[in-house]
Amino acid sequence: MHKELGILKTTLSGQVLENDMSFVNFFSGRILWDEAMAGNAYQWTKENERGLMVGLIGADHAKFEKGVVGRFQRLVDKDMGGSEKKSDSLNLSVLLNPTLIDTAPSGS
Repeated sequence: MHKELGILKTTLSGQVLENDMSFVNFFSGRILWDEAMAGNAYQWTKENERGLMVGLIGADHAKFEKGVVGRFQRLVDKDMGGSEKKSDSLNLSVLLNPTLIDTAPSGS
């Protein structure tokens, strides 16, 4: 699917490649990107405890809480260290105009 969409010819920085990158490289880049966005968002929320962070990210970074949303929550939970204390960080995601493929995990 990614090959048909032409996604494997473009790097995260927007550089157009002569040949498709491997899916492993694409996936690794996407994971690193999601982790960086989640980490930066989490760091900002720690430094601005009364602040409001709103992230406008693409659907592939938010679906099924496997991208930025889930990674941000993992950082919150890790920081709490299994504590019974409730975190003040509220982590919500909203998909705008989702398609069926955006809302139903594969195999469902």
